[in-house]
Amino acid sequence: MSILGNDEGPRGLLIEALQLARAIESSRARNRIAQFYPDEDQPGFPARRKYTKHLEFFRLGATVPSRFAMSGNGTGKSEGMGGYECVHHWRGEYPPWWEGVRYEFPVDSWVVGQSHESVREILQRKLLGNPYEEEMGGGLIPTDWLVPNSIKRMSTPAGRIDSFEVKHISGGKSRIKLKSYDQGADAFFGNEVPFIRLDEPPPIDIYSQCVARGRNVEKFRILITATPVKLDQQQRETVRMFLEVPDPSRVFIKAGWADAPHLTEEYKRVTRANTPA
Repeated sequence: MSILGNDEGPRGLLIEALQLARAIESSRARNRIAQFYPDEDQPGFPARRKYTKHLEFFRLGATVPSRFAMSGNGTGKSEGMGGYECVHHWRGEYPPWWEGVRYEFPVDSWVVGQSHESVREILQRKLLGNPYEEEMGGGLIPTDWLVPNSIKRMSTPAGRIDSFEVKHISGGKSRIKLKSYDQGADAFFGNEVPFIRLDEPPPIDIYSQCVARGRNVEKFRILITATPVKLDQQQRETVRMFLEVPDPSRVFIKAGWADAPHLTEEYKRVTRANTPA
């Protein structure tokens, strides 16, 4: 007997199989974060032990306030490093192998990108899925972790999220605000913010304001993930500080294609052949 409630023979079995496949795909889309860093190789997700630089990035968070991962295109910096860590902090739920900083309390956060458009097209999509389709999943945040009706949007650009909330396992909720560098340093004044995620190198004046948000904050952390290509003077100053001015409060990590086992040799060959030196 088919689960459809009637016996339609081969046609009924085919419909049932298609429904099951769609249900499996929907479940995967709604809980995508669980697929990252498996114990052993899985389709599209290589074993965790192969990501030595990514794991180092996470581990250093236990002791270092500010981490900068300078990584090549396609290495997983925005999603597999920055995004992956953010979601676990907001939820307060960590994989058994996690050695980085942990938050036992809801953690209010800023997520910051280069421009309003890049925030929407990169950071927002990787965390929540397509604009206006967040309830369908597809991002790193499982849909049942989101606080219902917490998504607030800006008037422009269309679909750009201003803020949202994630259910923390303690019973509270983490509040996440999306910002962009093109808002200027004035937009980064304010009260304490325990956790700040910066995508692409921040201008030095904005980075300094982010550091100032950590006053009297327990486990204050800043994450920077970037592929520095076209930088202005303010951004170059931030990169120079991390590279040339050592300090215990910050650390610089470099990751390339050799550290990203999910990239195929064909992808790397084609990309090299079509990218100016």
